[in-house]
Amino acid sequence: MYLENGTLVYSPSDITTFMASPFASWMERLVLEYPDNSPEPDPADELGGVLQQRGLQHEAHQLQRFLEQGFTDCA
Repeated sequence: MYLENGTLVYSPSDITTFMASPFASWMERLVLEYPDNSPEPDPADELGGVLQQRGLQHEAHQLQRFLEQGFTDCA
């Protein structure tokens, strides 16, 4: 999730996070909108980093597939 011109933009991973844990999703939003009032993040771990990277690669691959199929509103 990120802010673009004051609007929250969600990724498929953000929806998955919300489905698994609405609290985790709200905490991510809190960090985004109020970084000074947010708790310290957990320390990074190797497995989490690998899983995050794989998820980002998957999303980029899916976006490329959609663009190749002529879908232009997904970018």
